[in-house]
Amino acid sequence: MDLTPPSAGSQFTWTKWETNQTGILKSIKDFFADLFADKDYLQKKEQFMLIKELQLKTFEIEHLKRELAEKEAALKKISYHQSHTVRRPLANILGITRLIHAYLKEHPDADLSQLISFLQLSSNELDEAIKSNN
Repeated sequence: MDLTPPSAGSQFTWTKWETNQTGILKSIKDFFADLFADKDYLQKKEQFMLIKELQLKTFEIEHLKRELAEKEAALKKISYHQSHTVRRPLANILGITRLIHAYLKEHPDADLSQLISFLQLSSNELDEAIKSNN
C-alpha cells in the first residue's frame, strides 16, 4: 500500500494497486468501478442479498413457529384443566338434579337431604374451580 504524502493543505490519500491479468496496475478505485460495472457481479450481489433476506425470513418463521407451539401447549393445558377440573363438578350437579327429579316422581314426600348435600358439595367444588381459573 502506498501512502502518498499530502500536498500543502490536502489530506493523506491511500491508494492500493492491483495487477490485472495483463499485468497492468489498477487502483482500488478503478478496480471497484470495473467490478460494479460488471453485470454478473451485480446479479450475484442481488442474488446474495435475496438469499440473506430469505434466510432472515426463514429464521423469523422458525421463531414464530416455536412461539405458536408454546402457546398451543398452554392452550391445551388450559383446555385439559377446563374439561377435567371445571367440567367434572358441573357433570355431578347435572346428574344429581336428574336423580332428584326422578326420585321426586316416585316419592313425592321423600326426604332429599342427602341428594341436596351432594348438590351443595358439587356446587362448592365448581365455584372453587372457577375461582382458581381467575
